[in-house]
Amino acid sequence: MKRVSVVETNLTFTQPLQPRQATRFFVVHHFGELPAGFDLDKIDARWTHEMHIRDRGWAGGGYHYLIKTNGIIERVRPRQTIGSQCKGHNSESMGICVVGDFTAALPTAEQLTSLQGLLADLCDVYGLPATIDTIRGHRDLVDTACPGDALYALLPDIREHIRGIRGY
Repeated sequence: MKRVSVVETNLTFTQPLQPRQATRFFVVHHFGELPAGFDLDKIDARWTHEMHIRDRGWAGGGYHYLIKTNGIIERVRPRQTIGSQCKGHNSESMGICVVGDFTAALPTAEQLTSLQGLLADLCDVYGLPATIDTIRGHRDLVDTACPGDALYALLPDIREHIRGIRGY
């Protein structure tokens, strides 16, 4: 059952992307610390894509999805390809970045609704349950504070909500 819409961006990557052979889990990220006064509404899939090429030397945007502050979901990287979002785990995971710094602040209500719907849809597509093993914070896999303490603390409730809307 499709719960959310995803804006297709059809970004062009600087190198060919490799297909992902298996999808075992989803990794939730936040954008993290930004300069004071930075306009979060400027962050979209294209901005992220260009920043990852320019600042990190990647083929393009490392996440598969980006959720803007207004809840709009944009595709950054094609769903079936390997991402560049969680070193050592890219070949078995998909990355979802929620725009903002959630060290202390919470995502918007629209972002949470979109994140829950997107994760529920992806769990359906890949036949995965909404558990701690399949919906992870970036910090569960590498040494980072991502996705911020506030968003990370919401993950158990997000998993529970997804189980509810999926009917189990």
